[in-house]
Amino acid sequence: MANAILKRSRLGYNIDCYPSDYKFKKRAKKFLVRIYGEKCMCCGAVEKIEIDHIKPVSKFPHLRFSYDNTQLLCKSCNSRKGNRKNTNYRKDSELLDYMSAVWRDIYEE
Repeated sequence: MANAILKRSRLGYNIDCYPSDYKFKKRAKKFLVRIYGEKCMCCGAVEKIEIDHIKPVSKFPHLRFSYDNTQLLCKSCNSRKGNRKNTNYRKDSELLDYMSAVWRDIYEE
């Protein structure tokens, strides 16, 4: 419940445990751009970059807000992939390089 957001409704206050889709996609894009750069992970294009769910939300709704289930694709690659495939275009070696650099920065200070 650490990520819970308190929202006011007509009936009082209720707790929303998940951010909105817009906020999540904005945070996920910022996170992925920092690791992989702002380019399509499929074709390398640098224009019209979008967040894509590797496993489609329509089939895996519990992964909607999982950073592990996101990747950066250009609009055309994302449209071509659709919700029929579970294709992961991320290169985990780039993620490991990024995490190594982060830990190195933390421990060198």
